[in-house]
Amino acid sequence: MELNLGNGTAILGCDWDYNGLGLEYQILAGPSFIFVFAVAGLGWGYLADKYNRVKFLSLSTLMFSVSIAATAFATKYWHVVLFRMALAAGYGNILFKFLFCKLNVFY
Repeated sequence: MELNLGNGTAILGCDWDYNGLGLEYQILAGPSFIFVFAVAGLGWGYLADKYNRVKFLSLSTLMFSVSIAATAFATKYWHVVLFRMALAAGYGNILFKFLFCKLNVFY
């Protein structure tokens, strides 16, 4: 896709003709996120119990943030899937820690 600026110059851009249905969306929203989220959450929990919990929470927050920012620079579908999997890996630790902290407060 080219965007003409009117003065004879053109900028190449990302051409995304996608309607939100089909196999690509199912892979992106389904197994690429859920499987990595579940497995990474267990892995983060084991490592956090064995070593320093605060450092692993910081590392997973950094991983989550970097993968969100990197998604903005994705130029191919597989880039988005890869960054979404990295997002799930980081988010697996953050969500579980948050939920268990809240459960400990109320129960």
